[in-house]
Amino acid sequence: MKKSMKSKLQLALVAIIATATTALVPLSARSQSMSPDSSCPGTAPDHLPSKTLASLARQGFLADQGIPSSAALTLEVKSGTVTPEQIVQAAIDRCLLSSKYNFTEDEEYLEELKENLAE
Repeated sequence: MKKSMKSKLQLALVAIIATATTALVPLSARSQSMSPDSSCPGTAPDHLPSKTLASLARQGFLADQGIPSSAALTLEVKSGTVTPEQIVQAAIDRCLLSSKYNFTEDEEYLEELKENLAE
Protein backbone atom coordinates (compact mmCIF):
# COMPACT_ATOMS: atom_id res chain seq x y z
CA MET A 1 0.00 0.00 0.00
CA LYS A 2 2.84 2.40 0.76
CA LYS A 3 4.34 1.72 -2.67
CA SER A 4 1.03 2.54 -4.37
CA MET A 5 0.74 5.79 -2.41
CA LYS A 6 4.35 6.68 -3.29
CA SER A 7 3.65 6.08 -7.00
CA LYS A 8 0.57 8.28 -6.86
CA LEU A 9 2.50 11.03 -5.12
CA GLN A 10 5.29 10.83 -7.70
CA LEU A 11 2.81 11.10 -10.58
CA ALA A 12 1.11 14.03 -8.88
CA LEU A 13 4.48 15.74 -8.49
CA VAL A 14 5.25 15.20 -12.18
CA ALA A 15 1.91 16.75 -13.11
CA ILE A 16 2.55 19.77 -10.88
CA ILE A 17 6.06 20.29 -12.24
CA ALA A 18 4.92 19.87 -15.82
CA THR A 19 2.09 22.33 -15.35
CA ALA A 20 4.34 24.87 -13.66
CA THR A 21 6.95 24.67 -16.41
CA THR A 22 4.69 25.15 -19.43
CA ALA A 23 5.73 28.80 -19.36
CA LEU A 24 9.20 27.65 -20.39
CA VAL A 25 7.99 26.46 -23.80
CA PRO A 26 9.05 29.03 -26.41
CA LEU A 27 6.23 31.16 -27.81
CA SER A 28 7.10 30.03 -31.34
CA ALA A 29 6.53 26.43 -30.26
CA ARG A 30 3.22 27.32 -28.63
CA SER A 31 1.90 28.79 -31.85
CA GLN A 32 2.39 25.54 -33.79
CA SER A 33 -0.88 23.81 -34.46
CA MET A 34 -0.59 20.06 -34.24
CA SER A 35 -3.16 17.55 -33.18
CA PRO A 36 -3.14 16.60 -29.50
CA ASP A 37 -2.14 13.15 -28.35
CA SER A 38 -5.27 11.12 -28.96
CA SER A 39 -3.96 8.00 -27.23
CA CYS A 40 -3.64 9.73 -23.85
CA PRO A 41 -6.68 9.52 -21.58
CA GLY A 42 -6.14 13.10 -20.39
CA THR A 43 -3.85 15.79 -21.68
CA ALA A 44 -0.15 14.99 -21.67
CA PRO A 45 1.96 17.87 -20.35
CA ASP A 46 3.31 20.14 -23.09
CA HIS A 47 6.71 20.33 -21.43
CA LEU A 48 8.67 18.26 -18.98
CA PRO A 49 12.12 19.50 -17.96
CA SER A 50 14.83 17.17 -19.23
CA LYS A 51 16.10 16.71 -15.67
CA THR A 52 12.64 15.55 -14.56
CA LEU A 53 12.34 13.18 -17.52
CA ALA A 54 15.78 11.73 -16.75
CA SER A 55 14.76 11.20 -13.13
CA LEU A 56 11.50 9.52 -14.10
CA ALA A 57 13.33 7.23 -16.52
CA ARG A 58 15.88 6.30 -13.83
CA GLN A 59 13.03 5.49 -11.44
CA GLY A 60 11.53 3.04 -13.93
CA PHE A 61 8.53 5.05 -15.13
CA LEU A 62 9.39 4.09 -18.73
CA ALA A 63 10.10 0.40 -18.11
CA ASP A 64 6.87 -0.66 -19.83
CA GLN A 65 8.14 1.13 -22.93
CA GLY A 66 11.41 -0.85 -22.86
CA ILE A 67 13.60 1.78 -21.22
CA PRO A 68 15.83 0.33 -18.47
CA SER A 69 16.12 2.05 -15.11
CA SER A 70 18.86 2.95 -12.63
CA ALA A 71 22.46 2.24 -13.52
CA ALA A 72 21.45 0.11 -16.52
CA LEU A 73 19.89 3.20 -18.10
CA THR A 74 23.06 5.25 -17.62
CA LEU A 75 25.20 2.47 -19.15
CA GLU A 76 22.88 1.98 -22.11
CA VAL A 77 22.72 5.72 -22.84
CA LYS A 78 26.52 5.99 -22.65
CA SER A 79 26.91 3.00 -25.00
CA GLY A 80 24.30 4.34 -27.41
CA THR A 81 21.98 1.36 -26.98
CA VAL A 82 19.29 3.71 -25.66
CA THR A 83 19.07 7.19 -27.16
CA PRO A 84 17.53 10.37 -25.79
CA GLU A 85 15.10 10.24 -28.74
CA GLN A 86 13.90 6.81 -27.58
CA ILE A 87 13.41 8.11 -24.06
CA VAL A 88 11.41 11.11 -25.28
CA GLN A 89 9.28 8.84 -27.49
CA ALA A 90 8.71 6.50 -24.53
CA ALA A 91 7.61 9.48 -22.42
CA ILE A 92 5.19 10.52 -25.18
CA ASP A 93 3.87 6.95 -25.40
CA ARG A 94 3.42 6.89 -21.59
CA CYS A 95 1.58 10.25 -21.77
CA LEU A 96 4.21 11.97 -19.64
CA LEU A 97 5.01 14.39 -22.46
CA SER A 98 3.01 15.75 -25.37
CA SER A 99 4.14 15.12 -28.93
CA LYS A 100 2.83 18.57 -29.83
CA TYR A 101 6.23 20.31 -29.78
CA ASN A 102 8.41 17.63 -31.40
CA PHE A 103 10.84 17.16 -28.51
CA THR A 104 12.13 14.07 -30.35
CA GLU A 105 13.72 16.51 -32.82
CA ASP A 106 14.72 19.30 -30.41
CA GLU A 107 18.52 18.97 -30.37
CA GLU A 108 18.95 21.24 -27.34
CA TYR A 109 16.41 19.28 -25.28
CA LEU A 110 17.90 15.94 -26.37
CA GLU A 111 21.43 17.07 -25.44
CA GLU A 112 20.24 18.28 -22.02
CA LEU A 113 18.48 14.96 -21.49
CA LYS A 114 21.60 13.03 -22.43
CA GLU A 115 23.69 15.11 -20.01
CA ASN A 116 21.16 14.56 -17.22
CA LEU A 117 21.15 10.83 -17.86
CA ALA A 118 24.95 10.67 -17.72
CA GLU A 119 25.02 12.11 -14.18
